[in-house]
Amino acid sequence: MTRHSTLHALTVFAFGVTLAAGSPSARAAGMLANMLGKAELKTPAGWGTPVNIPEDTGEFLVANGVLTMARKRPAGDFKIYRVVTGLAPDTDYCLRGDVRVEGPGTAKIGVMRQTENAGWAWAAPVCEFTAAGTRQTAEIRFRTPPQKVPFCLQLYPPAEVGGELSLGRLSVFTDAALRQAFGDENVYPCHALDLAPKVDGLLDDPAWRLTPEVTG
Repeated sequence: MTRHSTLHALTVFAFGVTLAAGSPSARAAGMLANMLGKAELKTPAGWGTPVNIPEDTGEFLVANGVLTMARKRPAGDFKIYRVVTGLAPDTDYCLRGDVRVEGPGTAKIGVMRQTENAGWAWAAPVCEFTAAGTRQTAEIRFRTPPQKVPFCLQLYPPAEVGGELSLGRLSVFTDAALRQAFGDENVYPCHALDLAPKVDGLLDDPAWRLTPEVTG
């Protein structure tokens, strides 16, 4: 199995926002809230839930913050997933991450949501990736329903023997915050406050002090 110990995982600032070309500035990145947390990958079980049925279907490797799944035999259920709760209703979100595919076949990344009958349905079209000789950006936008429901990130390596999927850190942000951080002037973030400020001509209320500054 090829060990991607030198594969560059996402360069992150504050809450896991990339600082590569075309990414948000450090100041804007610090305003974003990563819904998946800041923990680095330690083991597959520490990041999500690994599925490897039968056990020799595939192999997991975690090195330098990169999780690699390598297919060892055809068929079987071989994937990793993570259930995410607490997303705000009626809100647009964006799942972003860094992926690399090697060998034959197509890797897939998708987001599912729980339905009213406790089943699961895709919240957005599944993203597919094939070997490209370099890292690729996975980006899935989805909208939450009017009520709070769990969501599940599903990550599938290629089905062909010898195919590999490597993942850097995946992050879920509100779509509006992400687009504003990337310089979309048509998006203005609105921050929820516990208490409204007093209209007394002073700017010493917690509402004024805790709200991030936005310029532009």
